[in-house]
Amino acid sequence: MAFTRKHIPDIGEVLIVKSRRARRLTLSIKPDNSIRATIPSFCSYRIAESFIRNKKRWLIEKLEEASDNIKIYYRNAERVTAAHSLNLKNHKKREVNVNVSEGVITVFYPDWLDVSNNKVQSAVKKGVNTALRIEAVGHLPQRLRFLAEEHGFKYGRLTLRDSRTRWGSCSASNNINLSIHLMKLPYRLVDYVILHELAHTVHKNHGRDFWNLLELVSGDAKGMAKEMKEYSIYRP
Repeated sequence: MAFTRKHIPDIGEVLIVKSRRARRLTLSIKPDNSIRATIPSFCSYRIAESFIRNKKRWLIEKLEEASDNIKIYYRNAERVTAAHSLNLKNHKKREVNVNVSEGVITVFYPDWLDVSNNKVQSAVKKGVNTALRIEAVGHLPQRLRFLAEEHGFKYGRLTLRDSRTRWGSCSASNNINLSIHLMKLPYRLVDYVILHELAHTVHKNHGRDFWNLLELVSGDAKGMAKEMKEYSIYRP
């Protein structure tokens, strides 16, 4: 079975598999959110890559839908970001309110509701995203700028997104997208993701030249790539 892997901007790595049984090009998203394209044996990888790029918007929508179906349950006094902890408090009011201040996400909820209630958990998620964006805005732009200058990379613009499918991506025009959920990671792994995307400004695939460059600038590319698998973008 012949196969290759292609890096698609805003999507990430896609596995392209040639199959004698396939009669047409198909796309599938696996439970771990990895993407597989199955193509007929007579089809070229270039045609497959063009097909995937044309389906990019559909793939992003499906990946986001899959992440929405993952249930996250937050508990009291839990550190949910690099700099924010969670405080769940009862109050006598009927509404559920959330406040983010001084490193604490405080969610007030009626005493007749359980913390597992969807309204309470939705408020927590809102607070977590607010905290993540605060941290991301304060850290990621300057860190990207510093690492690019230190290693001689050139990039276009930076966009911070509430992406729950990819930690980061690099476009064909070298614009960098970073997920605010990076702020759940140790800072050295945040640097690794940033360097990973900066390396894509030079090499658009995950070939040997890409990994050699990433190893040079990060110091332990394969080790940190392995460590990244221990973290989920969906959970704190």
